[in-house]
Amino acid sequence: MKATKPAIIALFLSILWSYTLPLVAQKKPIFFARTIVEKPALIKGDSMLVSIVLYSDADLQQIRCNTLTLKLKNATVRRLNFNRNETLGLRNYKGQAFNSLIWAEYIISANEITTLVLPSFKFEGIARTYIPAQQGSPFLGWWIPQETKDIRIKTATEKVKIPVIYKPQKTTKELLQSKELTL
Repeated sequence: MKATKPAIIALFLSILWSYTLPLVAQKKPIFFARTIVEKPALIKGDSMLVSIVLYSDADLQQIRCNTLTLKLKNATVRRLNFNRNETLGLRNYKGQAFNSLIWAEYIISANEITTLVLPSFKFEGIARTYIPAQQGSPFLGWWIPQETKDIRIKTATEKVKIPVIYKPQKTTKELLQSKELTL
């Protein structure tokens, strides 16, 4: 009787565990892209950094972008070369942790006073999600492999408007402090 009591308790716990294990809903992964500008306005003759960043709560597998080059009217655009795989990491966005990947970075310099409009970057690809396997006991769960599911995903960045302004004039106080103006 003593040998069967622990076996019955273990069987009961394994059945209880299998029923209380939350069922994994086949949800679509969160995937979005943002255009991050260094400053809200660009001063004529100055330059700024613009980054295209992808966020996802799943593993990104194969991502493609329809915009290969960025061309702007009345502006000089230079793409920065870097290894995308080195930019993969975790970022916090609105209180939630996401896998992030910097897709592209550009240095933009304006030639005229105008409003620069960055186009929308459209992305599509595959995200891999991991589905925990149903297990009979919490102890056996360490050895049961997880299933993976590949899901097609699409997203696009919003168009971003960057106003180009004149360099602000210095005040008299700033001119006196810099000794460019003497009285």
